[in-house]
Amino acid sequence: MLIRILALFMALLFVSPGLSRAWPWDRKVPRIGSDVAALPGGYSTVRVGGEVYYYKSGVFYSRAGSKYMVIRPPVGAVVKSLPGHSKKKEINGVTYYTNSRTYYMRTPEGYRVVAAPIGAVQ
Repeated sequence: MLIRILALFMALLFVSPGLSRAWPWDRKVPRIGSDVAALPGGYSTVRVGGEVYYYKSGVFYSRAGSKYMVIRPPVGAVVKSLPGHSKKKEINGVTYYTNSRTYYMRTPEGYRVVAAPIGAVQ
């Protein structure tokens, strides 16, 4: 019985090679480094240092030929709203918002992706 439960749990974790889940009940998200044929509906365009990126629900993309590659959130990117399940944390007296190891700081324009602060647990 235990083996069946473990097998089911593992099957839920590894649904597809291009998708990952932090936990089985989390939404499916593309893995960093995977590519997609088209951007998801409702994406926004984000510019950082002259580079153009695309963003939707906590996932950043960059153009890679005729496809789009899922990338790590670029430091300096500003998004209008935080991805779902983001958590507020205070580290060294500064307020951050975290989601999937990405740190954001509130700005007048929205939320800016920042490097993980010293003292942050990764």
